[in-house]
Amino acid sequence: MLTHHLKKIKLILACSVTLLLSSCTKDNNNDAEISIFLQDAPADYEKIKIEIKGVSIYSQSAGQWVNLTVNNGIFDILTLDGNHQAFLGKIKLAGGTISQMQLIVGNNNNITVNGIDYPIVLDASDLDKLKVKMDNNINNGTAYKLTIDFKAAESIDNYGNVYKLKASLKVTLKAI
Repeated sequence: MLTHHLKKIKLILACSVTLLLSSCTKDNNNDAEISIFLQDAPADYEKIKIEIKGVSIYSQSAGQWVNLTVNNGIFDILTLDGNHQAFLGKIKLAGGTISQMQLIVGNNNNITVNGIDYPIVLDASDLDKLKVKMDNNINNGTAYKLTIDFKAAESIDNYGNVYKLKASLKVTLKAI
């Protein structure tokens, strides 16, 4: 009989601890959710393949960058447009102001011209050009669509079969 009461007490204690711990965790279900998409406008090249490794958004309210890792992120951006966008992923953020977006690009980038593939050069001085200043307020519990338009025609410089990425990005954010 005593062991039966001890089992009940242990069960009640275990349930109480579980309830207490679950009530102490922060509820992020009310954060804003941002779905991130990539698109492009036409350019006079056959292919432009860009390795997208991630997207970072600077949250003023959190005082930090929030990162999204993009897996298997090599995109022929010339196949993308307003009707055919690449979904990069989702980020959850607390409501407040977002002030910057940065596209994180890898080294596996090339361009096809007249059937020949050329590497696209990206040096350290170009990395800041992959940041876009924003001034958008987001609200908790609201879903958003962030679209990154690569603008390939303005993003590639040709220096005699040496192609350099100078990324011209346009970013739009809309509540959905």
